Amino acid sequence: ITSGIILGAFALMYHVDSRDSFQCDEGLELALGLTFCTMQGSFLRVYSMFVNGEIDEYDFTSKQSTMWLSIAFGFLVIILLLNVLIAIVTDSYHDVKKRGTEVFWSHRYNMALEFLAIMNAAKCSGSVQQVAANESPQSESAYLVEEIVLNTLLDVVLDDHKSGRGANSWHKLMVRLKDTTWWDKCLERWEVRLCGCSWRCMFLPLILLMKSVMILIIFPISKGIILVVMTVWVLLGVATLGILWPPQIREALFCPSVVRLESGVEYELRKEVKKISDNLEAMGNRFDEMKRELGSGIENISEMVKGNLVVIHEA
Repeated sequence: ITSGIILGAFALMYHVDSRDSFQCDEGLELALGLTFCTMQGSFLRVYSMFVNGEIDEYDFTSKQSTMWLSIAFGFLVIILLLNVLIAIVTDSYHDVKKRGTEVFWSHRYNMALEFLAIMNAAKCSGSVQQVAANESPQSESAYLVEEIVLNTLLDVVLDDHKSGRGANSWHKLMVRLKDTTWWDKCLERWEVRLCGCSWRCMFLPLILLMKSVMILIIFPISKGIILVVMTVWVLLGVATLGILWPPQIREALFCPSVVRLESGVEYELRKEVKKISDNLEAMGNRFDEMKRELGSGIENISEMVKGNLVVIHEA
């Protein structure tokens, strides 16, 4: 649309400017061929100038107004091409950024599945785990999947500076405070373990009674105690200038990014990121080259205009 408006406007201006020139005599017009004397011919001439990127030097010698129209046309075409180029580069950058995000989270998900496979291989042995997997979908395996995927995606206690006792304690407090179903999952796991054999199902009424007591009494008290402990912990950290703070708080306040363990998955991720950055750098270099080419084209047009001005003044 923008190109059509520019072509139509300049075709009309060239046509109006050239109607009273000597080129529009009937005999001379037929001899010269495609001129600005008719609107159709003017539009075709401007379109050929736009596509080929060439301006006939003979147009500058006819009238000074035609010369300035040609200069304005050249600058507008350069600006239009620069806008198109910038739009292409910006769109490519968004695509690369989206691809990088997809690669990042796909690697994180694969890492979560690898952790799941390793931990299930280490823990799923014996009849108790089999009964848990068969009788309850929200038992040990389901809880393990949720916990590992959540911890992996949120970077919870995965790197070495978070593996201390303080970091693990803070993480456990946060899990027990935020996860409202954590206590139900704990009771469910104990229920599965106690009812692994038929004679142990006599404990089921006791478990139901314990669940009611925990929901009505122990849950609110435990959450209140957790809030008090976390508040005191944070205040002690403030009093000691952050020494007693857990690593999660220090990182959230002072660290710009999360430092993670070096692993094979992260090595592949860094390779993908480096490849994407190299592609962006190559695109930037190409953009600089095109800018230099456009700059040299502008200089050539300016030199040509100066030469024609000298010819006009001498004439």
